[in-house]
Amino acid sequence: MKNTDKNFLKERTLIDDYLKNNLPTTTKYGQSLLDSMKYSLLSNGKRIRPILFLRVVRAANIDQEKFLSFAGAIEAMHCYTLIHDDLPLIDDDDLRRGKPTNHKLFGDATALLAGDALLSLCFEFAAQPLPIEPKLQLMMIKKLACLGGSKGLVVGQQVDIEAEKMTNQATNSDILEFIHHHKTGALILASIETAAIATKVSAKTSQILNNLAYYLGLHFQITDDILEFISSEDIIGKDTFSDRKNSKLTYPKLYGIDLAKKKSQNCFNKIIKLFNSLPAQYHDLLDIINYMSNRQR
Repeated sequence: MKNTDKNFLKERTLIDDYLKNNLPTTTKYGQSLLDSMKYSLLSNGKRIRPILFLRVVRAANIDQEKFLSFAGAIEAMHCYTLIHDDLPLIDDDDLRRGKPTNHKLFGDATALLAGDALLSLCFEFAAQPLPIEPKLQLMMIKKLACLGGSKGLVVGQQVDIEAEKMTNQATNSDILEFIHHHKTGALILASIETAAIATKVSAKTSQILNNLAYYLGLHFQITDDILEFISSEDIIGKDTFSDRKNSKLTYPKLYGIDLAKKKSQNCFNKIIKLFNSLPAQYHDLLDIINYMSNRQR
């Protein structure tokens, strides 16, 4: 689905420009590392997570452009996980966003180091001064680190790997939800929750946003599972047999495609109910919610 939301296109351009202007480009030695970082970070990403962050910031009537450094941090973290996920030791994928995966061009070792460097760059971006109280920015950085590490994203990746070897996958719906909530949902939650911290939202609004982020992450990954099952490589830009090749625990595998679609729709219904309970200034979240739900890749 092509996104015609003008704000989405503007925000995506702002994020792309920030990344281009702040990514190291030359070094006396080790140029292949920077080339590898640039190849993945500046590829044709949707920038959904940093845009979610910016939308919540904008709801507080704050200039988004003053928070681009933190939006860039979120995207850098997301990008490093994609590089590492694609490596032969994990998913062994050859295609990402319609192009060869990083390690196919730069080799496994350089791709691994590029991912490491992007994670470091994430926190370099996150530490850039923001127009808020320093203690709030420290809370944002801590939240991003927590949800991006062994309490969030990385433990989700680990359980995803372990689930490949489970002999009783059909009985592991709780594990499947854990994987999706952590591997995919944690960074979506971080995007929304860090913006909520920056804008000092009320406890009630914070809880609604957190619940919305939970179901948004789950819905996003179920949609990914379905697209990989029913779509084509040309459309989604990656190997449509990757999950099946790696014996991944997915919603279509566990429930079948029809029930997976119903569960995705149930998540979307909960998202809309939560959205409707938010204050009116969060209306711009609806466009990105709909885009995430109706995307084809």
